[in-house]
Amino acid sequence: MVCYVNRFSKMSFREQANFLLLRIILATLTCLDSTIQHNHNRNGVTYNPFKDTEIMKHENIRAFGENSAAKLHFQNHHNRGYNELSTNEAILRLHSMLTTIETTCRKLVRVGGRSCRRIYDGAKMLCMDEDVASPPNDCLTYSFGVGYDFSFDEHMQDFGCEVHAFDHDESHEKYEHLIGPSVFYHKMRIGEKSRYIKNCKKLDTKEKTCESHIRYRTMTDLRKELNHEDRRLFYLKMDIEGEEWKVLPQVLDQTRVLHDTTQLSLEIHLNMLLERNETIKRALVLDALGVMTSLHNLGFRLVFYETNELGPATAKVGNVLIDIFAEILLLKRA
Repeated sequence: MVCYVNRFSKMSFREQANFLLLRIILATLTCLDSTIQHNHNRNGVTYNPFKDTEIMKHENIRAFGENSAAKLHFQNHHNRGYNELSTNEAILRLHSMLTTIETTCRKLVRVGGRSCRRIYDGAKMLCMDEDVASPPNDCLTYSFGVGYDFSFDEHMQDFGCEVHAFDHDESHEKYEHLIGPSVFYHKMRIGEKSRYIKNCKKLDTKEKTCESHIRYRTMTDLRKELNHEDRRLFYLKMDIEGEEWKVLPQVLDQTRVLHDTTQLSLEIHLNMLLERNETIKRALVLDALGVMTSLHNLGFRLVFYETNELGPATAKVGNVLIDIFAEILLLKRA
């Protein structure tokens, strides 16, 4: 990892800019087909946000019980104080927190991803201003939800970072632990509980087909396994398909990881807002609002917001239209 730090840090600003431009050009050339459809997602399947919403709806019904509206609330105490807000007031406040830029970055760069037809997929933003730059030889990065695209992780490696990437299902078994000189892949997902989950589906023949067990670990447990309990996290990337609203409260409550994290990149998923049940909509809005408020109270400020270009969709809550898929970057300045 030290050789990567030395190589990049010794470059002039012009050389650094040219190096980043070269990486972007190489990433563009690696697109196998310049006619990639706008709805292609990182899992290599046709992306249908409404289908994903249906899946999530059934999962939540199983988790909370069909006839128990009170249990649809995600048990997130971070939303306390918002229960008296009307749904319109809550969604307006959430929309403002997700879209109102609160701080600036002079050197904001796009890292990783693929660019075909001028549409980025898998790229994340990184602020390289001096006051939020990674400390020399101490650029620890967690990347939750890689799918099958390690370009972000490999590019962060080029900035001198030690990157730990996490994801797991049957298709990930083929990947080696060492992706690059300082990119380490772990066959696990971050979760609100440490456990193994097997997903089963009923076929038309009424038979069940089940995937292999998927491994979940809490932030506390995975840091213990990696012997990172005393290490400061510089950059946290989380793209976990809507589970961020369940995982982040656990991370906030049971760890101090985010107290020391400088940059937080989130892919926001609000597809439960496509649900017609107003109780479910309100619960998600309040939980998301609570999480965003807690992050704000820790000192995180929004520096970047962008709707998802590959799967643009909006939902109407009350009288407010809100994008349900978006990328945000939050910074914590000293």
